Amino acid sequence: FERMCMALGGRASEALSFNKVTSGAQDDLRKVTRIAYSMVKQFGMAPGIGPISFPEAQEGLMGIGRRPFSQGLQQMMDHEARLLVAKAYRHTEKVLQDNLDKLQAVRPWPGVGATASHSVHTAPTVPTPLVKYFQGTQSTENTLADVNSTQLN
Repeated sequence: FERMCMALGGRASEALSFNKVTSGAQDDLRKVTRIAYSMVKQFGMAPGIGPISFPEAQEGLMGIGRRPFSQGLQQMMDHEARLLVAKAYRHTEKVLQDNLDKLQAVRPWPGVGATASHSVHTAPTVPTPLVKYFQGTQSTENTLADVNSTQLN
């Protein structure tokens, strides 16, 4: 469960800090989903399913996987996995809310949520494309174009 919360930390922090979430957390969501399904299907950690372990789907005829459980049980497992992810996300949000002062202290740019007295980073002199995006003054398409055209020193 703690690993799920760690993986969701960036996403929850973005939502809390900037009121938007970037696509950078896609791999984290994939990991969290995999962990949730493992907890439900393999480790018997879902109260609604009980202490039972199912193997991964086996390859059968023409690459179609055979499941050792019914479609109804699959729907229950899907529901339990979603509940686990939602619970982890709520817990992560609560931890961040309870430590909002610490979260604000590590926000990288004043004007994007942190104040100059709380920031531990130096604010860029000219807002970078990502700062503009998080401030809501630049579209995703323009941000990607600007990032791609920016040369690193």
